[in-house]
Amino acid sequence: WRIRMSIDTKKYYENYWNRETDVSDFDVTTSERKQRLLKTLSLHVKAGEYVLDLGCGGGKFTSWILQAGYTAQGMDISNNALELAKRNNPNISFELLEPDGSIPAQDSKFAAVWCTEVIEHILDVNTFLFEIRRILKPGGILILTTPYHGLLKNLLIVLFKFDKHFDPESSHIRYFDKKALSRCLDKAGFSPLNWSGIGRFYLLWRTWFVVARKAW
Repeated sequence: WRIRMSIDTKKYYENYWNRETDVSDFDVTTSERKQRLLKTLSLHVKAGEYVLDLGCGGGKFTSWILQAGYTAQGMDISNNALELAKRNNPNISFELLEPDGSIPAQDSKFAAVWCTEVIEHILDVNTFLFEIRRILKPGGILILTTPYHGLLKNLLIVLFKFDKHFDPESSHIRYFDKKALSRCLDKAGFSPLNWSGIGRFYLLWRTWFVVARKAW
């Protein structure tokens, strides 16, 4: 499986990560995402098992995964992001994703994949999820966050913030409601275990928090 990634896309993220701080430092959901991630790992993953932070950026979440007792690894498409991650976490393995976006890891290596605020930037969502499934061991879990979209929130966006939310210059190219994300997960061979949200309150959550198991 391969994910097509243009030179322009890579250039965009190299420019985006031309910074000295992790973008998660400025995200109001970071603290709650951290708590939910670590709680989910404690329920499904044994200490010492391999956990991948896919789209790790500056490596903040990768560091928290390691501190929680797992064998953490981070990957990203941006060299600049990985340089920042390595400076902040010299004892963690970080790797550059392949030019075509495929994941440089053997089949069934990881007990869990953490993929936070990444899938909405991916052109070929189905191939991306199949590639995640490939590197998960049987029964492994995908922990996923992506901006929340539900009926009420969508109506409010259309009425009051359409231009800002669907900014054509934004890096977001996918928008998931539960039905659409469920369809993609099912097609790639994942069985959702939990659907919930982070930030604000029900019906107006900021982001989905989804846990899905690799189907046997």
